Amino acid sequence: MPIILASSSPRRKKILTKLGYNFKVVKPQIDESNSLKLNPLDYVEYISKLKARKVFDSFNQFDVIAADTIIEFQNKIIGKPKNKDHAKEIFFSLSNKSHNVITSLTFKNREIESTITDSSKITFKYLSEDLIDYYIQNFNVLDKAGGYNIEQSFFKKNFVKDYEGCFENITGFPITMFFEKKIDKFIK
Repeated sequence: MPIILASSSPRRKKILTKLGYNFKVVKPQIDESNSLKLNPLDYVEYISKLKARKVFDSFNQFDVIAADTIIEFQNKIIGKPKNKDHAKEIFFSLSNKSHNVITSLTFKNREIESTITDSSKITFKYLSEDLIDYYIQNFNVLDKAGGYNIEQSFFKKNFVKDYEGCFENITGFPITMFFEKKIDKFIK
């Protein structure tokens, strides 16, 4: 029986495919605003659970995997940029500084709901306005937390000074913790 990936993230699809899972994608329709004023860690876990529960309500004969990824910077949540100007503001604020990428993954079926959360630290190089403008004009910055994809060689080479933690967590799937917490054993 296939599992449901409650996410339209191409990076999550790629990782689950590499892991050999048979899955179908259902994008959850939820309100991702932080109306409860949660701190970054509680927020990302809440949204991950909300996505899993929403999709499971409609597909309760399947195992569901949902995830959410945010950038935490100075105890504030940075999600997907609203537009290119917002992406530019984000990059300027992260220039020559460190931030955390937090991903929460929730597995849900009829017997269990389990959530794991991982955090990876990224330090950016100094980013010039020309470099930021070039990146925004030539890459899609609107579909991912913080506006960037660390898998892109251009980005990694020109923006990232260093990172600590699970690389796949930065791309939206905390694979190290997925296996350490044995989430893979729950999937039928």
